[in-house]
Amino acid sequence: MARRSHALLCRIAALAVAQVICATMALAQETWTYRGKTVTIFVATSPGGGYDFYGRLLARHIGKYLPGNPDIIVKNMPGAGGVVLANYLAQRAAKDGTEIATFEHGTAFAALLNGTPIQFDPVKLGWLGSLDQFVPIVAVWHTVPIYSADDLLTRPMTVGSSGAGSTTAGYPNSLNAILGTKIKVISGYAGSAEINLAIERGELDGIASWCWSCAKSEKSDWISGNKPRVVLQLAPIGDPELNRKGIPTVLDYAHTDEQRQMLNMVFASVAMSRPFAAPPDLPPGRLELLRSAFAKAAADPDMIADAVGKGFELKYVPPLLIENLLAKAYGASDALIRKVRAAYSGKQ
Repeated sequence: MARRSHALLCRIAALAVAQVICATMALAQETWTYRGKTVTIFVATSPGGGYDFYGRLLARHIGKYLPGNPDIIVKNMPGAGGVVLANYLAQRAAKDGTEIATFEHGTAFAALLNGTPIQFDPVKLGWLGSLDQFVPIVAVWHTVPIYSADDLLTRPMTVGSSGAGSTTAGYPNSLNAILGTKIKVISGYAGSAEINLAIERGELDGIASWCWSCAKSEKSDWISGNKPRVVLQLAPIGDPELNRKGIPTVLDYAHTDEQRQMLNMVFASVAMSRPFAAPPDLPPGRLELLRSAFAKAAADPDMIADAVGKGFELKYVPPLLIENLLAKAYGASDALIRKVRAAYSGKQ
């Protein structure tokens, strides 16, 4: 796992270098200025959550890296797990670099995993990068007699879900269909806060979608009190802290090439956990200008301190990595996509 993590970091570094070279060449031809203009960052969730935090975090810092130092405002546009905003970005947003958006990490994969009708091409969006790369987990309450990922294959476990199509249902459904786990999904919970309360009350055994960094920031008392037992990491590359504890990743339980391909598609989006994008077909050089400003803001010590001071992590993911993830996923065979979609829906 350590070698895979090192390889990923090398790949990210190489992609970042390539991105800087492309941006430098394009910016040499770009004469656009934001002076006197306002840039809007749209957020696909309601105010107060993690995605909203990262949208407002970027708004506080990216302006000084855009020529003309424009005003930056944030507008929330929730709906359909981010699809409403992604449709707006592709169909109606201004294509001059003054409107960008952040939506849920799974939005770009909605058509693949759920068959959700969309009016945007994920591959053609102007990806700016991501500000985090979190790792979802399977965590069991400390009173439940499930002690390892092996136990998930033989012992039943109940988890809460906010509804069909969400990761709270799709992730455990996929584990059941692909690996043979015995997880029962209970729907009807509004969100993670309600699911966590049900776990504390003993109504649920645990959760199979919550990210590790989210657990640490939102339920620090749980972590310090060893109340949840993490048994599996739901990402191709594990979190360094959990890797050191010997917690396996989901790919460690894949026994066939098809299982690995399916799991990689289901969990691919976690590599772009807090993604930002511009509309497609921006003027030449404009996308590179935005990408350069985004990368500089992500490396800004003030922005990093701003995030950490509020209990959040900041991990820059370059846009080329996102583009490669999407190209690989949408380039999969129709047969594989059908199998993954059936697994994610729980209908396999």
